[in-house]
Amino acid sequence: MALSSQILAKIDGAPQGTLDAKLAGTWLAELDETILQTKKRIHDRIHVDLPAFEAQRAAAKGVQERLGTLTTTVDGLATALEHPETGLLPTLLKTLAAHAALSQSASDALHTHGALAHLQRTRAALNDLAAHARAGRLPEAVEASRAVEKLLGDVKDGEARVWGEVRQRWRALRDSVEEQLGEAYARSVVVTPTSLTIRPFVTVRGSDNTVTLPDLLQALSTAALSAHLATLRRDLSTHHINHLLAQPSALTTSTPSAQECTLSHIPAPPNTEHPATRLSNLSALLSFLGKHLYPFLPSPPPRTKHFAETLAQPISHALLHTFLLPRLPASLDALPAFLELVRGAVDLEAEYDGAEGDVKAWAHNVGGHYARQRRNAILDQARTAVCAPDDGIFLAEVEVALEAVQSPGAVPVQDANGEEGDANGDDAWGLDGTPASAGKTSGEEDPSDAWGWTEDAEEPVPEEDDPWADPVEEDDPWADPPASPVPKTKPSPKRPAPISTNRPPPKSKPPIKHLETYPVSTRARTLTALARAVLGEGRALADSGVFSSTFLITTDTHAANTDNNKDPTLAASLIISSTAPQVLDVYRALYPVAHASSLSSLDGAGGMKWANDATWVSGEVGRSLADVGPGAGDIGAGARGKLEEAREGWRLLGASWYEDMIDKQRQTVDALLLGADGFADSAEQEAFDRYERAMVGALGAVRGVAKVWKPILPRSKYLPALGAVADAALARVLADVLALPDIPAAESQKLSELCRILHALEGLFVESASGQSMVVAYVPSWLKYSYLAELLEASLADITYLFDEGALVDFEVDELVKLVHALFADTPVRSKAVAKLAGGHPTLRGDA
Repeated sequence: MALSSQILAKIDGAPQGTLDAKLAGTWLAELDETILQTKKRIHDRIHVDLPAFEAQRAAAKGVQERLGTLTTTVDGLATALEHPETGLLPTLLKTLAAHAALSQSASDALHTHGALAHLQRTRAALNDLAAHARAGRLPEAVEASRAVEKLLGDVKDGEARVWGEVRQRWRALRDSVEEQLGEAYARSVVVTPTSLTIRPFVTVRGSDNTVTLPDLLQALSTAALSAHLATLRRDLSTHHINHLLAQPSALTTSTPSAQECTLSHIPAPPNTEHPATRLSNLSALLSFLGKHLYPFLPSPPPRTKHFAETLAQPISHALLHTFLLPRLPASLDALPAFLELVRGAVDLEAEYDGAEGDVKAWAHNVGGHYARQRRNAILDQARTAVCAPDDGIFLAEVEVALEAVQSPGAVPVQDANGEEGDANGDDAWGLDGTPASAGKTSGEEDPSDAWGWTEDAEEPVPEEDDPWADPVEEDDPWADPPASPVPKTKPSPKRPAPISTNRPPPKSKPPIKHLETYPVSTRARTLTALARAVLGEGRALADSGVFSSTFLITTDTHAANTDNNKDPTLAASLIISSTAPQVLDVYRALYPVAHASSLSSLDGAGGMKWANDATWVSGEVGRSLADVGPGAGDIGAGARGKLEEAREGWRLLGASWYEDMIDKQRQTVDALLLGADGFADSAEQEAFDRYERAMVGALGAVRGVAKVWKPILPRSKYLPALGAVADAALARVLADVLALPDIPAAESQKLSELCRILHALEGLFVESASGQSMVVAYVPSWLKYSYLAELLEASLADITYLFDEGALVDFEVDELVKLVHALFADTPVRSKAVAKLAGGHPTLRGDA
């Protein structure tokens, strides 16, 4: 093999040009030589151990002979087993197949016999069903139908065509029987909107047989009976239970024969009907059902309720929501009669419902339900009153204590031209006459008597509860004699200087009582009267003890869990009494939202009116606290804290709106004066005109506020409010002028002229009776501003003189020094004056 491979390799590697016969002959010779050598080696190998070779050769021949014998034997055995005609296996299989066919035939015959027998029984039962159905024997038909259904349920091969036909016929007969049962039930129990008819037996349509109501109800399937009873419960609730409790009706029960019993109702005149009659009507309806229907109903399946038990819930719901809740009274006088109805409803529910129903649970807390309904009605009334349009005002009176003191330096009226006069030209206060008793509108009651709890006692007006009754400061100048006017021309050292407001106050005289009036909306009076009426209602309810009667059944368990066994009447009265502060809370919270447009007026009129209302309500609440004091018992203890909170809340509300309206107008005036641009370069005509427009605008704004606020606010509040607005204008001008670094002579004259424009504000503070000016008392910056116009045109000598006389104590030393630097050139005289000013204000003459 190796040689042949070598020769093939040589042939493959030999070039094509060298292949010839000689080369091929060489290769053949080599191959023959190799074959001869191989044969020689085999021969030599055999003869090396010839006996062993012969033994192996003999053994191989024996094996070959035994293999041939075995093959012949196996072929014979296979022929004996598998021969198609005589073989063992084909013969055995044929025998087994014949046995199986015989066994199957026997089984088929047995199955066919059983099926035919079952079909015969089913056919007989089906024929019975058909016979009962045709004859109108409905209970027997139902039993036969159930037997057929059981037989059909036992069928193992239900897919056969014959069984399909049997099932179809059975369903048709069953449906026919159920239809007859339903039709018979519809004629046995008839519910119409005005009547209820129950027939003990009925004739089956299409036959002469009759079926009794018990048999009919027993024959109905569970599903059909449940559906019929559900419909009956719905119809009874809609046409009878709810109707009898909602409408006045007259019941009639008729039994003209033994074939039917009818209960009918017709409308009754509402004016002659007593509400308890409706409970009697419902009781008669339930008794009618208990006599003519309930005994014939079959026992319900396990874990399901009887029809009477399922009807108990609609009855309780109707008693509560149709009969009792709509009759919750709106007054104490109607409560006893209503509580009798509650007792009747509880008794009726207990008679037909053994468990504690909704009505009984509701009756345990009937006082709370009444009180909460009254609270909702009262708060709805309050909301309606708050959201209603304004319907008028009345004049409320307030007594103010005035301190009669010597005025520290009142200034008479000066207009822009130096002439005395009133800016508005009319007297809104009437201070020159006796205080009028027209503090109330014609034909209206005094609001202090609206509460009606202390008619027999004269109630003093507590001063601490009157938010308007703030004592005027000791330097009140309303009753002061006129003082020397502020000099219009340059001050002269020969003239006495005006006295500053910083001097010590003189001795005060005994306070003088002064009666003021201010407008208050009738809405405020209506709501405060409502709040006090609510307090009276709570007191009357507590005194009545109407909910403490023994007819309200309370079990020990329930009583142990109801508000620590608190008296139900007291608990209800506390709920109603606590509604009084809530009425005022609704008023306070809802009014700014419902009337936001009027409160946001630019002139602040709406806000000041609301402040008046809030202040008046605070005073009324304070006066009402005497009615719920220690003598008012638990009702007073429960309401007093809330009323005190309400009084303080209304007082703060009135004060905050009062201050907010003042701040709003101060900001308006300040914004107008922003157009003056700090009064720089006032010598230029264009700038001067712009500054003049700003000053005139500020003056007009203050006068407009005075015109709007004067008929709204009492004098004790009007003058401080107007003074605060006017002071905002003066303070702004003072700050801008004193901040100027340099004021030439031409500008100083223009600035003085501009400053004199606001002198007309003094006319707003003149008392019409005496002509005395109150501006110094209510405008803190007035004297300082008045001297500013003079200082702008004064000489250094005049300024020094006024300083020495203590007339300029309203100015800070730094302000005077800065003003002198701005007005005068740098000279030794100015330096001397500045040095004097820097030394501080001299001691007042009055203190010397």
